[in-house]
Amino acid sequence: MKVSLVITTYNWPEALKASLHTAFRQSYDSYEVIVADDGSSDATRDVVLKIKEKAVSNLHHVWHEDRGFRAAAIRNRAIAAATGDYVIFIDGDCLLPPTFIADHISLAQEGCFVAGSRVKIRSEATRDLLNDPENIIPLTRRALLSFCFSRKIKRPHPLLKLPLGPLRHSRAQRWKGAVTCNMAVWRKDLIEVNGFDNAFVGWGLEDSDLVARLLNLGVTRKEGKLYSFVAHLHHEERARDSESVNRERFEKSLLSTKVCAGSGLNEVSQV
Repeated sequence: MKVSLVITTYNWPEALKASLHTAFRQSYDSYEVIVADDGSSDATRDVVLKIKEKAVSNLHHVWHEDRGFRAAAIRNRAIAAATGDYVIFIDGDCLLPPTFIADHISLAQEGCFVAGSRVKIRSEATRDLLNDPENIIPLTRRALLSFCFSRKIKRPHPLLKLPLGPLRHSRAQRWKGAVTCNMAVWRKDLIEVNGFDNAFVGWGLEDSDLVARLLNLGVTRKEGKLYSFVAHLHHEERARDSESVNRERFEKSLLSTKVCAGSGLNEVSQV
């Protein structure tokens, strides 16, 4: 099965470079990487081009003009460009263990989306990792456990890998905690709900809205915690000026039977 790994980024080329280097050290073979670039400057494009020059044929760069935080729309552009059956979303400040895609493939199940988890890398360790992004050590569970002892990461429990069996479906209707820094969805299900809602502009809840509509479609949540994780680099939080507007829009989806985004994947070329 072919996977499309979508990495959303905006004007942090150092982090993206590190993320891409871990993305191309995967144990799984059949995948492409799509950088969903929310209007970054040329420095981000240059990072992608330099990596492509190393004969990385399965790397693609999707960009649109910077008109504010439009993560929903740029992810739709990435979905439109994707050729994989299964789409895994991460952020451009996330580093991947070598088994990241393989772990998601192990969890993939028809009629489900998978919500993974993350460990948070502290600020000093983030600076150290970004000093030499091309030579980041493979971020295996064992390597990151060693980070725990030197207090380089927060919340180490996602590093555990447990066979939870039926418990992975215990929160089948829960939207909270399913976010696009680590989430996998069948591409056909993304098409069915018309992708993300382009009306979400500014920080927040565009991924929760997608999840609410997937649930309305009948696609249920499968828990990826204690199996699939990313290592999230430290950064200052974005301004949340639009959160109240986005929350109101999201709650309408949550409290309704809405499935399709009014302006989504099919309309992305118009926004």
